[in-house]
Amino acid sequence: MVYFNEIIGQTELVEALRNSVKNGKTAHAYIFTGPEGIGKRMMAEAFAGALLCSSNKEGEACGECSCCNMVKSGSNPDLHTIEAEGNNIGIEHIRNIQSEIIVKPLYSGKKIYLIIDADKMTTQAQNCLLKTLEEPPPYAVLILTTSNYNAIIETVKSRTLKYNFKKNSRDEI
Repeated sequence: MVYFNEIIGQTELVEALRNSVKNGKTAHAYIFTGPEGIGKRMMAEAFAGALLCSSNKEGEACGECSCCNMVKSGSNPDLHTIEAEGNNIGIEHIRNIQSEIIVKPLYSGKKIYLIIDADKMTTQAQNCLLKTLEEPPPYAVLILTTSNYNAIIETVKSRTLKYNFKKNSRDEI
């Protein structure tokens, strides 16, 4: 399990996400974009953990509740990670999301879907994702990570909240 306080750099993004969790004001879909290896996945996992935490201390996951323990063990049924099999994420992955997302969360108030390297989604998969982005269940949060923002179609971009990751300073490195 990753925590916001373990993330070096990206201070503004950490604070914005932490505050959205603390204030209960989260969007239904996010795109984390920036250079490869900058920590987009780590941030997505920290954000997901904070959203799923039942204690949620100051916008951070507590690491002790049953939801956090399930995240740590990789067994939280309210957290789903979708990654490319081979070179792309196909339409079948998105159809699986659509069939699962209608089931309410089992242990927390949110159900999180992390789509890692979303730029690897085929155009058909991205178009299929639009239905979910346009009419998401109130408990659903989708987090897409990408190093190639231009590979995401405009209609998907327009329905997500974009977070730009910047290169870390020398001191942060």
